[in-house]
Amino acid sequence: MKGHGFKANYFDVETGEHFWISGCRADGADDLYGKSVPVPIDDDVRDEYWREIRGLPERSGQGTSW
Repeated sequence: MKGHGFKANYFDVETGEHFWISGCRADGADDLYGKSVPVPIDDDVRDEYWREIRGLPERSGQGTSW
């Protein structure tokens, strides 16, 4: 979006809907403002997120960043 989105960094080319994709953080503050709110984790990357990003492989079945 090259700086043109308001609280969004991507958009759907078919619908034009704007949305935010967060960078993953080891401390779990993965949302837009770093608040303590759970962020959903897609099924296809869940194991990698908990193992590689957070270093908590025992939580790989958990569906949010909390």
